[in-house]
Amino acid sequence: MPLKCYLAQLQPLHIAAVAAVSLMGLGFGACSFGTDCDLMAVSSLSVNVADEGGASIEEVAVRYSVDGGEFADCEDMGDSWVCGWEEAGSFEVEVSAPGYETQTATATIEQDECHVVPQSLDITLAEQECTEEFVPSVILSLVDTEGNALGPEDRAWAEYGFADTDMAPSYCEPYGKSQFVCGYGQSGPFEISAGKIGYYPIFESVEVDFDGCHPITESVEVTMTPATTPCTDQVESSVWMTVVDTEGQQVPGAEVEFGTAWDDWSFNHEPCYDIGEGVFHCGEEITGLLTVSVMAPGQTLTRDYFVTSDECHVIPVQATANLQPL
Repeated sequence: MPLKCYLAQLQPLHIAAVAAVSLMGLGFGACSFGTDCDLMAVSSLSVNVADEGGASIEEVAVRYSVDGGEFADCEDMGDSWVCGWEEAGSFEVEVSAPGYETQTATATIEQDECHVVPQSLDITLAEQECTEEFVPSVILSLVDTEGNALGPEDRAWAEYGFADTDMAPSYCEPYGKSQFVCGYGQSGPFEISAGKIGYYPIFESVEVDFDGCHPITESVEVTMTPATTPCTDQVESSVWMTVVDTEGQQVPGAEVEFGTAWDDWSFNHEPCYDIGEGVFHCGEEITGLLTVSVMAPGQTLTRDYFVTSDECHVIPVQATANLQPL
């Protein structure tokens, strides 16, 4: 530092002690003592988001990156988003919302002696043009401990529900010969259960995201473990069907048959066995989707039933068909 500037920073008592120096002759007008900066934090970049009509949008997410670094969330200030405080550099901003096209923008934030020089961006989001295609939610693959597929043709089964509802589970449909599709067009916290006689049942939680139009398909592979549980030799019926009229009386001449859409012989229905008193049992140790048809003079009733199992046997479905009195 020049001597004249150093002297100008001395306390008056110190300056007086330097009697031999003519301060005025040193020209203190040429000295700079810095800018008096405040302690206020200045936002780097403010982002305003609206749709094409200028209206606000729900569930907007804004994040930013500086100089190619990791993305961080911008702060939601209610009517705008603040991306960074006292950060300077090359900013990249990404704005997204369900049902809208994601937009990106860039800005260069500079800095003066005290603070960054703030900037503002106005981002307009356009609505997504969604197709009407049915997108699978979860594609499930079941394999044994050696990696061999266990699919619908192997009499494996799978069903799904949602962790945040009390709705009854829905069955997963065959997807080719060795996989299942659990849900179409649905997103959220899936709870999947699956099984096959001779293997321990499995339970899997899967979170399926949504892109604004369709679910983002999750592909899940689960290994099933062979069961070591001692099983009885008893053969269980898949569906027990009781056939009565609306007054609870047996229906003379009623016949019942079943088939499964998961077999090549799906349209060659098999007869259910009449064990008396209007009760029929349909299929033995058959899991999956069974279609049961109840026929009586002048009327037919067809319903689908999904049959699951534990490691030993099917878990029978108890069903009742109510026909009109003859």
